Amino acid sequence: MNKIFLFIGLTVVLLTFSACFSPAEPTCRKECKKDGENLPLWICSPKASGKIVVVSSSKKSPAGSGFQRAMASANSVAMIIDKIVNRARKKLMKAGIEPGEMKESLVSGKKFLAEVVRDHIKHLKVWDKTKDGTLYLMVGIPHKVFNTYVEDVIKRLLSFNKSDYDKYYKNKKH
Repeated sequence: MNKIFLFIGLTVVLLTFSACFSPAEPTCRKECKKDGENLPLWICSPKASGKIVVVSSSKKSPAGSGFQRAMASANSVAMIIDKIVNRARKKLMKAGIEPGEMKESLVSGKKFLAEVVRDHIKHLKVWDKTKDGTLYLMVGIPHKVFNTYVEDVIKRLLSFNKSDYDKYYKNKKH
């Protein structure tokens, strides 16, 4: 009987250590190092099921924590918008369309996105226990909403050029 308990206990210990030290997925790691400080792992490797996520930060401000949080939130919206625009550019380039010629349209696309994206971004996690007072904010936008905005940006960019519009939507496999 003691041998069975010893075998089960040893098996559990070995499985735990093999999971923690497995190179494929460090499941036991809960912290990461950034700027010489131990921080929650989500700051270095942001993930959330069904969402495109980003982590933004804001340094401590004499204007207070409300201002600091608003700055981190604004930064995260800008980061999500950049991801949307970059994904749209990649799709256009994959279709053989050079979006570099559409700089003016991209700027107007970003302004449009700034107005509407905010409503779909959710604050997921906040960390403000750093030595220097930096606040970290993780936000996410659902994949489906993200992809809808990518397509909206593409439509806005292509609406100025009928031949590019036809070229993109003719063989839509992107």
